[in-house]
Amino acid sequence: MNIDKKENSLFSSLIFSALFIYAGLMSLWENENRFDYSKAAKNAKVITSLEKGDAIDTIAFTGEQDNSISLKDNYILPVNGFLKLNRFAEIYSWTKSEDKNHNTNWELSWNTGLDNNTRNQGISQTLNSGPVYPAEYKIGNLKINASNIHFIDEFRDIDTDKLTLSESAKSLRLEAQGKYFYKKSNKATDNNLGDERISYEGIPNGAIATYFGQIYTGRGIAKQFEFKASLISNLIQNDGILHHLVIGKHHEALVKFENHFSKLKWIVRIGGTLAVILGFNMLFSGFLYIFMAIPYIGRVVEAGVGLLSIFVGGFLSLGTIIFGALYAHPLVAATIVSAIAYLIYNLKSNAKKTKVNVQSVMTQELSSKISVSPEERFKCLVRLAVADGKCDEKEKQYIIKMGFKYGISKENMKLLFADAQKSESNKNVISTREDLISLVCLAMSDGFLSIKEVSFLNSFGKRMGLDIAAVQAVIEQVRTGKIANDIVQKAA
Repeated sequence: MNIDKKENSLFSSLIFSALFIYAGLMSLWENENRFDYSKAAKNAKVITSLEKGDAIDTIAFTGEQDNSISLKDNYILPVNGFLKLNRFAEIYSWTKSEDKNHNTNWELSWNTGLDNNTRNQGISQTLNSGPVYPAEYKIGNLKINASNIHFIDEFRDIDTDKLTLSESAKSLRLEAQGKYFYKKSNKATDNNLGDERISYEGIPNGAIATYFGQIYTGRGIAKQFEFKASLISNLIQNDGILHHLVIGKHHEALVKFENHFSKLKWIVRIGGTLAVILGFNMLFSGFLYIFMAIPYIGRVVEAGVGLLSIFVGGFLSLGTIIFGALYAHPLVAATIVSAIAYLIYNLKSNAKKTKVNVQSVMTQELSSKISVSPEERFKCLVRLAVADGKCDEKEKQYIIKMGFKYGISKENMKLLFADAQKSESNKNVISTREDLISLVCLAMSDGFLSIKEVSFLNSFGKRMGLDIAAVQAVIEQVRTGKIANDIVQKAA
């Protein structure tokens, strides 16, 4: 492959990856802020009579479903028993694709559309897909416009033995087989290239149905709510309309609404996340050719692209979902922010109290073997660390951190560290409760005690012959300042 072709391929990857990432993230954001038709249905006023229905903003009306309404289609005779039909047309044809190594792949299969490529020349698609509605619906004495009607009941496949071909379909030589009506291609081929087929699915009628929407001049029409539409709105089925016909009584319909809304949100969440991950995979894969020529490394990088795409795409998608949900629910967001602010305030307030208590303990540490001098405290800490002849890198870094807490320079710490290690007192370090108190005070001098600091205090306590419970008791006493009186009484 020449350089120009590689650059064009990289440019295409960048464009398509950007589109996938943008569409995915926008879908996730709008999905969390989408029109809640389930909530709108719950808020709709239940009416039992159509009188004064025009004066009500949104209504819910339950009655007997008129099952005599027929659905008419070009390929079949009028059929009863369904609220809506979907017709799917497919053609057996070639599709052309290119893999990440820029190799051309061909596949002969059933497709909803006909690709314009060299292998499909001479064939055409004559059957088409589309929805099938009646002119209107009727529940009780309420007539409902079919325009913009929405359904949340499940579609079911319809076998051809329940349908009858129309005369125009017979003239096209359609033949029933299973769930499909097949049409042979005019072009004689061994591989059935150009064959077509159509299938149907429908929502079965029910004896009782509930309508949710608006009444105008005695007819059910779509209620359009205000919402922020975008280029992604149609893709994620977010139109702000309440104009729903649901099989079942009112309470049954509300359960269906809730389940359908939740299911749709999760479908978009999963689909949007996959789109973002795929976008990043296309983006990263665009640079793969740089490494593919290198033995072993190319395969490692190729595997890493997938993992990196999942991590980056998943992280961005999750963040978009969380922030989108918080934006859609400002009271929840305000509660979380308030809780975090309250937690931070409490932490800072407790830290101030702890600093005061620590200072109280330090000033009254009359029986401590360690001087109040920061340098002496640092040297004691070193002596305790090396008392057993071991002082690993983690302990050394902890000691340095404590030194910085006391304002000791790095250069001075090196000298003190060396001096403490040379001291003969290392062989007979006095490991008393006061020593541990001094170490706890040193660690808590800023009002906080990290998990790492607790771990090191437990380690030093163990060298003093104290168990974890004893160390934790000392920490808590220093935190509350109650240990100060004990020390004063001991000194007295």
